[in-house]
Amino acid sequence: MADFKFDNIDVNKITTGYFQVALQNAGAKIDELEHGIKAQGLLQPIGVAKSKITEESDDYEWEVLWGQRRHLVFMRLGHKTIPAMVLDKVLTKEEGMAYALQENIARRDMSRKDIYDAIKLIWIQFGDEKKCADEAGIPLPLVRDALKSEQVNRLKNGRAIYEHATNECGLPAATAHKILDNVKKADNVSADLRKGKKLAKVLSVEDVQMRNKILKAAQNTPDGDVDGWVTDAKNMKSYKKRTIELIENEDEALKELALSLGSSPEDVLKDLVLEKLSSDGFI
Repeated sequence: MADFKFDNIDVNKITTGYFQVALQNAGAKIDELEHGIKAQGLLQPIGVAKSKITEESDDYEWEVLWGQRRHLVFMRLGHKTIPAMVLDKVLTKEEGMAYALQENIARRDMSRKDIYDAIKLIWIQFGDEKKCADEAGIPLPLVRDALKSEQVNRLKNGRAIYEHATNECGLPAATAHKILDNVKKADNVSADLRKGKKLAKVLSVEDVQMRNKILKAAQNTPDGDVDGWVTDAKNMKSYKKRTIELIENEDEALKELALSLGSSPEDVLKDLVLEKLSSDGFI
């Protein structure tokens, strides 16, 4: 881990909260964690760096990046020091949250809401989805999913198109977001209201396969019109079907992800595959 050095640091010189990204159930399972540390010791060091808070404090030298609960347990157990990966550098709030987010995602310690909220804050610093993903070490599909709701409110006409698609046309939230992606103007500030509403109306009377074809046609010719996209979609070759097998807990996790995105498991899988094929240059 670049620039991080291992050390045992004074538990009383550490503060928490400024870089924290896991807000929901932050103190959950603390007793179980304490029992494990008593029995086996600390298996993974916490991460710390300097922050605006520590720079202005006479009491604290380090801010927790990850391992808030581990630090709390060491305090409860009366330990004077704790093993830590130390970054001797003052980080901005967004930089610190990016480090924290990487580690918490890897450990699956965060709720999806906390992950999305943290990504939105980090995105403010970078202003670009891909740069946010690259700089923060977060998968690009996850960044895009997190920013979908932000896009609805950020784009001029975004909310009107989204509500027309979901409320008046009865389309799933995931489809409404895809409509916004395809009618977003080049300035990335506004969306074409007329085109967005027309696209939603057209999609609302089609089956899922035809919807996907029309949206694909829109991706291929972003400057085209809705009628042209429908024509292109009708001329597309039929999809090839692929089948995958998941064990029960994997399937439940997929369903949970789809539900959180307002989509179907099938569409989530398709989006993930297409994203990978695109990012790796196959399509």
